[in-house]
Amino acid sequence: MSSLFYIEKLGKLCTQIDTEFATIFPLDNKFHRRCFRRLQRAYIEARYSEHYEITVEELAYLEGEVQKLKGLVERVCLGRVQS
Repeated sequence: MSSLFYIEKLGKLCTQIDTEFATIFPLDNKFHRRCFRRLQRAYIEARYSEHYEITVEELAYLEGEVQKLKGLVERVCLGRVQS
């Protein structure tokens, strides 16, 4: 499976477990879509290509989304373990 679509597929699977996952990494404007594409490409390009670029603003936004994702994963997983 292409790494570009793997994150999208995981997101759809997570949304089946809890719909709040759909609120993380929204694609509702050009900046959000560009940041998500950078995240998708980062897995390969950031390690193997000297041409991968990301701005401080994009990185800060993605860091915030990753923190939201981490919190949601912890909450959902703990809820399932405790039930």
